Amino acid sequence: PALMPGGFIGVDVFFVISGFLITRIIFAPDFTFANFYQRRIRRIFPALLVVLATTLALGHSLLPPDAFRNLLKHAVGGGLFVANFVAYADAGYFNGLSDLKPLVHLWSLGVEEQFYLLWPIMALAAMKHRRPWRPIALVASASLVLFLWLAEAEPRAAFYLSPPRFWELLAGALLVKVTLPSRWIGLASAAGVTLIAASVAFISSETEFPGASMLLPVCGAALIILSPGAPVNTWVLSSRAAVWVGLISYPLYLWHWPLLSLLRNFERAPSSLAIGAVVAGSFVLAEATRRLVEQPLSTMRLAPVAAGLAACMVTTMGLVAATFASTPVEARELVNAACMTRYPYRAPSLWFCSLSRDADPTVLLFGDSHANQLYGG
Repeated sequence: PALMPGGFIGVDVFFVISGFLITRIIFAPDFTFANFYQRRIRRIFPALLVVLATTLALGHSLLPPDAFRNLLKHAVGGGLFVANFVAYADAGYFNGLSDLKPLVHLWSLGVEEQFYLLWPIMALAAMKHRRPWRPIALVASASLVLFLWLAEAEPRAAFYLSPPRFWELLAGALLVKVTLPSRWIGLASAAGVTLIAASVAFISSETEFPGASMLLPVCGAALIILSPGAPVNTWVLSSRAAVWVGLISYPLYLWHWPLLSLLRNFERAPSSLAIGAVVAGSFVLAEATRRLVEQPLSTMRLAPVAAGLAACMVTTMGLVAATFASTPVEARELVNAACMTRYPYRAPSLWFCSLSRDADPTVLLFGDSHANQLYGG
């Protein structure tokens, strides 16, 4: 991690690739809405259901009650593809570290699926325009401006919410109608690799994200996509190893973070050996998911499979939501609620408030996180 502090820009590269690939599907002559969404369900739901169920089972055994209740909330957000909104509402100094939340990574899946609820309708409507790519470019520009503004005004919103992220997916969509002259392909590919490598090496989540630096990996991914015959594409990205990683990329994305997060819940500073073992295990589980779950379903009739998966997801989310509703709220939260009722005049943001008896308060604790360690006493 110290050598590659910007490794998280892989999400931004993925958004560009996803926008490009899905837009090609939408503009295909045989496109239909029913077929498009059925294929999305068959692609997204199977591995997601397996990972959600496994993570909840492990979380029930390994996590303390309050952390498990939070996991239930994130599982509902993930299954309903609003995980980015759940993560946005749940982020904050006193809401726990993100690396201890096993399903927080599903925020990016939420952004993607929200985009694909809107994008087919927007794209086909734009095609009726005399110059259809102009309104698409205008929407992409508006999203980019919103992202850059929120990066300064409200970085958490720029990171998690979908409208300020749509420009990355639309950047990929716009590539569908762009063709580079062959003489520029080698230079474009080299520039794209350089931009992505520089982003991984020099962008830091501590100081530069989210912000204008995200233009670097997005432009880098776009340049590589526009260079299909370049040596990097032909020799590296088309190699058997790279293609295999691409085949398992979705289940690998789903598996790696819950396992790493549960490890860190169990041991706050795990050894490199433990982390390496978990990462290796993620690859094994991803390949097993592809072979045992995704491949068998891909050979079955599309419509029945999609309907069955949708019913399974709705049922599962209903059960998880019911479990969340019936899980007792942590005692501290109840005490805080009673305190807020007893002292309604206090500032709402000062949520550390406790009652020991029905009497006027005798102690005021004021300070930062160093003072907060005394709160329990």
